[in-house]
Amino acid sequence: VDVMALVTAINSWDYSVPLQLMAEVIMTILIILIARIYQKRKASTLGFVKKNAVSSYIIGMVAGFVIFSFAVLICMIFGAVEIKVNPESLNVGLFLCFFVGWLFQGMAEEVICRGFMLTTIARKNSLIAAILGNSLFFAAIHLGNAGISVLALINLTLFGIFASLIFL
Repeated sequence: VDVMALVTAINSWDYSVPLQLMAEVIMTILIILIARIYQKRKASTLGFVKKNAVSSYIIGMVAGFVIFSFAVLICMIFGAVEIKVNPESLNVGLFLCFFVGWLFQGMAEEVICRGFMLTTIARKNSLIAAILGNSLFFAAIHLGNAGISVLALINLTLFGIFASLIFL
């Protein structure tokens, strides 16, 4: 994990980041509308809950952070990653903006992949096909990420399967 590359990316702000975030918000809204109007589905089938929505989101965010941190810790123990932070080069305000953006971006991926795609495929096909289909799609939407590799795609697919089982 190259934290300095992340800091550099955050500090070299361009307009593609807010445009990507806006596109994800619009896609999420369209997915919700398609599910509600065309498929006649309730919001709960997309993963939304009315009761304790904010606390459920926070619990999920913390659980995701713990799982990700555990994976990074394992990599650090075995020497696969080294984390270096230079606090002088970090723009805290911009980092907080990115953090808020990641909250929406993560939700958008879950709504699109698990809430919509998994359940839509499962309605007409086997559950295994639905899990594999949305997991492969989840991996594919990360093809533009920096440092993507075959191993990363395999790991993203495996995470997609894990997330699908958690969703179910």
